[in-house]
Order: sequence, then structure tokens, then C-alpha cells
Amino acid sequence: MKRVVISLLLAFFCQSFLHAAVEEKAITRRLDEELAPIIQKDLSRFNLPGMSIAVICDGKTIWAKGFGYADREKRVPATPETVYRVGSLSKLFNATAVMLMQEQQRLSIDEGIKRYLPRANFVYPFGDESAKITLRHILSHRAGTTRECPVGHYFDDSEPSPKETAVSLFGTTLVYPPGAKTKYSNSAIGVCGYILEKTVGMEYSTFQKNYILQPLGMASSSFTKQESFGERLAKGYMRNLNGDQWEAPDFRFGYISAANLYSTVTDMAKFIDVMCNQGRPLLKPESFREMTTVQFEPKDVTQGFGLGFELSRVHNERTLGHLGAVYGFSSSILVMPDGKLGAVSLVNLDGCEGINNKYIHFALGIALEEITGRRLLHIPSATELPASKLKRLAGRYQRGEAVAWLTVKKGSLCYEPPGGTRRQLTALSENEFITDDYFGYGQEISIVRQEEKVAGIKINDAFYIRTEEEGFPWQNLIGEYGPDYNITQVYEKDGKLTVLVEWFYEYTLKHVEGLRFAYPFGLYHGEEVRFIESEGRIQALEFSGAVFKRRG
Repeated sequence: MKRVVISLLLAFFCQSFLHAAVEEKAITRRLDEELAPIIQKDLSRFNLPGMSIAVICDGKTIWAKGFGYADREKRVPATPETVYRVGSLSKLFNATAVMLMQEQQRLSIDEGIKRYLPRANFVYPFGDESAKITLRHILSHRAGTTRECPVGHYFDDSEPSPKETAVSLFGTTLVYPPGAKTKYSNSAIGVCGYILEKTVGMEYSTFQKNYILQPLGMASSSFTKQESFGERLAKGYMRNLNGDQWEAPDFRFGYISAANLYSTVTDMAKFIDVMCNQGRPLLKPESFREMTTVQFEPKDVTQGFGLGFELSRVHNERTLGHLGAVYGFSSSILVMPDGKLGAVSLVNLDGCEGINNKYIHFALGIALEEITGRRLLHIPSATELPASKLKRLAGRYQRGEAVAWLTVKKGSLCYEPPGGTRRQLTALSENEFITDDYFGYGQEISIVRQEEKVAGIKINDAFYIRTEEEGFPWQNLIGEYGPDYNITQVYEKDGKLTVLVEWFYEYTLKHVEGLRFAYPFGLYHGEEVRFIESEGRIQALEFSGAVFKRRG
């Protein structure tokens, strides 16, 4: 009887192994045949220098590829071992470190941060100055602090210490009460990193190496640039909305805990394995479950920020992940923990989070189709339209006070949403388009015609009527501000003051009073742009604690 049971068990495990091997082979074949050609086409279409991608299934990296160049000028090819700056993927490692220290009872995420940093005072313009900011607030982007800090911010190339960066935030005014709203904040994560430094008594990069990276075998990863990277370190490239590209600046951020990690897709695959195994071997499962639960919302809310992680649904599966972008680099990681599937995509060009997401969604969709037998993906075929037809669609479209534009840039039709960043469109027919560019894929734009004339457009089933242009009142504020490596542009668009920050994030500003203007929803929501006038001339603008001198 025992022999019969053993034989049945062996047969079951052999059959399971063979079934998994067949699935893996089918997945990798489709990734080679369907996804790789899309990536190759995008390298040329979007002038991508290079990228690397990895797909992980049940703890195994089943597909890892490099495309294009790690260094375009030296013709160094991108590979799965190419080292990239991964930007805000750093925040996942920071949150993991905090939870590890909580397990060791060296920190508590629900204690006010003044317990660890007694000088951590803020201006509370909300009446209740007794409210405390906790590490739970910080890790879930609910601290209410400004996105950036006066020292060590995204635009500051002076490379201050984590302590100088964190201390500079103290005394600033909160944008929202702690816990009230999601307000993404690099500066708060910088404070968290400094708290970790003080708690363990060592530099942040050393702490991450000893407690997280080395235990996972992430030998090609570091929170500081290493000589050992050599030619494997990708060169980063900047871009603007006109399609120009140039070498990215290279400096360490003051808030290294928020954005300074270097890594490869093969190393990040090891962290994905942690995400697929409820935090093991780094954390206890109960700690990881807390990290992957939406914070400060009712229990039935399943999409939003956990502790470090962004929680969402893709292909109707629960997902954990994060996006990243720093000077010259873009990154995305996405994991389906219930199916033990994950993918990571890294590009050495700024502002390509949408492209990374497209590849990851396609890759995980292909894997799920092979594993479940369900049809999930629909990748429509593109249609080439002559420039003459595209130009007839260009113009101003309005719905109430919201104004959208269709424009033609370098032979492509583009959609400029109300208060948002320009998006390139791909034609599916003469009247149907989808967004397909650096920022994302798949939003539908339909042309509405009456008697063969363009009457308007439909965006998410909302109709925008075609209208005429209007005038503009803020001529004296127009200009360029800030350093060469990150110029902020102020200009008129549709009669409203508009600001372009970080090269391609465009926002229509709302006048508050005097020379103060409010940001809409986006990177700096809840904050203001303030123009500084002296001797009858606009000399600078200020936002999020940073002052940008007027150029020229």
C-alpha cells in the first residue's frame, strides 16, 4: 500500500512539473513572438536608448531580455544585467526596512515621528496642532507634507546628506492634515530614511545593503553608485515634449531612501519573489499583509496606497507594484501575488513609465492567458493616416470649462487633455484613436462628425464640442525658470497660465490672488506657484520649497 501511495505522489508531482514546464515554454514563446516585436518597434518609434525586462513565474525568472543600448554612443548593448537607476522603486525597499525594524521592536509605525526626531515640527494651518505624523502616514503618503523639501529636493544637485534634507522640511507648512488625503511626498520618505539611519546607527545605503540587499543576493544593487558597476551602468537620457534627447545629469538625491536605488531586472526579480511569498524570507507574513492593505480607508477599499506599495487590479487580478522616474531613467514593477506572477521593466530614458507599464501588462496578460486559458489581451492593429487628414482634426475642443486640444507634432496626432500632459495617439481608423506613448496606452479618443465635418470628440464617452481659441492676460509671467538640467517653462495655453515642470508634466494654473497660482491635481496638488517680483520685474518663481530664478 505504501508503494502505491508513493507511486501516486510521484506521478502527481511529475505531472505537475511537466504541466508547469509546458506552460513556461508556451509563455516564453509568446513573449518572444508577440511582446519582443512590440518592444523593438517602440525602440525606433519613441527613440528609446535601451531597456531591460524580466518576467517571473512561481519564483523563477522565465524570461529576461535586454533591448537597445545601455550606452548609445559607445554602442554598449542593454542586457538583463544592465544596471539602471530605478527611482521610486526605492520606496518599496524603504518600507520593507521600516517593517523589519518594527518586527525587531526598534521602531513603531504608529508612534509620532517626534519620538525619533524631536525637532520634527510643522506648521498646522488646520486648527489642530496636536495632530501627529507617524511612519504609517509617511509610508502611505498621508503625512500631508509638500512633495519636495527646501534642501535635497528633486531639483537640488548639491547632494546634501539625508540629515540636512530631512531637517530642511521641519518648520514647513503642511498641505493637508495628517491622514486626510493621499499626497505623494518624496520629502516625507526622506525623513523616514533619516529616522532609519538614527535608529540603526549607520548610513542608509549601508543599512540597506546589510539588511535587505545582501540577504536577498542582490549583488548588483546599491543605494549609491558603485565602481563595480563599470560599463554595466546604463547612461541616462533626458527628453522633452518636442522629442529632443540629451544626456541626463547624474547626482545623488538628498532623500536617497525615496529615489536613489541602482539595480538590474535580475536583481529586482529576487525582490519580486519576496512579494510573491508574503514577505519571506525578510518579513513575517503578517507584516507583509499590513504593507499590502490600503491604509486610512474602509476595509472594502482594495486600491490605493498600502505601506510603500501601490495596490490595484490588472487583468482582474490583485496587484502590488510601483512606478519610478529619475533623471534619465524610468521603471515599473508589478506583481500578482495570488498567482505568483511578476514583471519588472527598466528604461534609460526619462518619463517612460507608460511604456514600461504597457510591456508589463502585456507580459503578465500573456502569462495569465497561458496559465488560466482565459482571453485577456486585445492589441488592436494601427492604421497609417496621411498628414492632410490629421491636420483637419487639429483644434480646440470644449466641454463646460474643460478644454482639450488635438494637435499634430512631427507627423503624429496628439491629444492635450484639460490640465494634463500631451499624449501621442495611434490611429485605429479615420475616427478612432488610442493613446500610445511614453505616458501610457489604451485611452480611447473618438472623432464625432456631422455631415462629414468634425463636430467634436468623445473622450471616455464625454463629448467635447469644437470651438474657437480665446485670449490671454498674464503676459509678464511667461518665460523660463530654473537650472539648465531642469528648466521650468511658463506659457499661455488657451488663455490660461500654464506651467511645464520636469520637462513634460504640463499643468494649467488657477489664479488665487496677486502672483499666487494653485496647482491642479497632479504631482503638486494642494500646493501653489508663487511668482517673485522685484524692481518691477518677475525675478523668480517658487513652489514646493524650491526657488527657480528667471532665465535670460
